[in-house]
Amino acid sequence: MVYDVVVVGAGPAGCVAARYAAEKGASTIIIDRKREIGKPVRCAEVVAGTLPSSFGMKNSSEWLVNEAHYFNFVSSKGRVVKIKTSPYVGYVLNRDAFEKELLWMAADQGAELLLGKTVTGIDSKGVVMGDETIETKTIIAADGVDSRIGRLAGIKTRGKLGVLGSCAQHTLVNIDVDPDCLEFYLGSKFAEGGYGWVFPKNKGEANVGVGILRPHSQGAYGVLEKFVRQKFPSGRSIRFLSGCVPSTLPPNECVSKNVVVIGDAARQVNPFTGAGIANAFVAGKIAGEIAGDVAVKGRPLTHLKEYDRLWKASLERKLKKSYKLRNRLLFSDRNIEMFCIFLNILPAFLIRRLAKRLHY
Repeated sequence: MVYDVVVVGAGPAGCVAARYAAEKGASTIIIDRKREIGKPVRCAEVVAGTLPSSFGMKNSSEWLVNEAHYFNFVSSKGRVVKIKTSPYVGYVLNRDAFEKELLWMAADQGAELLLGKTVTGIDSKGVVMGDETIETKTIIAADGVDSRIGRLAGIKTRGKLGVLGSCAQHTLVNIDVDPDCLEFYLGSKFAEGGYGWVFPKNKGEANVGVGILRPHSQGAYGVLEKFVRQKFPSGRSIRFLSGCVPSTLPPNECVSKNVVVIGDAARQVNPFTGAGIANAFVAGKIAGEIAGDVAVKGRPLTHLKEYDRLWKASLERKLKKSYKLRNRLLFSDRNIEMFCIFLNILPAFLIRRLAKRLHY
């Protein structure tokens, strides 16, 4: 088999990259070791409301389960800051259906999908799957945290000890939550060196989770159980998930020869919030379009280096600011209190401006 572009990983970054490469006219295939797209879910399932529409997604009851118009920040001392997010909206997702929608959008442009196959290596011809080889001009590595494809290409995707955050989450039912409000719990009372969250799916159901950035004697699961007992002692879990998220800055170079690394694989995740879908969309679009140009317009492989310039122009400044805020805020209860006081006196339009500087 021969393709212009091979995308390894069918998450949001990979599906978006495949869509835009195929839209350019490049023959494109997505390879994923999973047998079903979107499962298992490893996500808090929230994305900014302006994002899907800006990438051509139409609101669908299949993947959109709730819209929230407020954020609550709660400190260890009980200080609460409520912020209206308008004109932005917090979309709570059905993540597996969301990923399927992204895949269908790629397929509509002509991208193909190969499930249940693991890429075991790369060589001068393309990607290797056991005794099979798919020849290609460009490989887009969207294979998640600690990208193996990136490392095989010589890109420093494996960070030093302590650069990964640990996350754990229950989906709880039989609880009382406000569906119009996404809640963030900051401070050592809830999740030392990280934060807890409550993302309602409806009035009686929510994703309740924690993310921690430093090793903890109880681990993320133990911190989560304590948080759930504090907040929702009578809640019943219908789903548990856990995983890792990058919590540091991306490597300086995300391109090596014909390999381009995107999304979580490139650590293009907001270091403060751990949110990665928005940045995955942005990086995926850039990578897909550039790979498509290399294939269709006959540009040399060195043109792939343009990806590094463009993703940095779109994301790097925000990531660096978020990283600084993470380091100043999440490890100090005192700084968290000061932050909440600051947010309480800041006009709403300035809060939205601040958020825009930190997040897509």
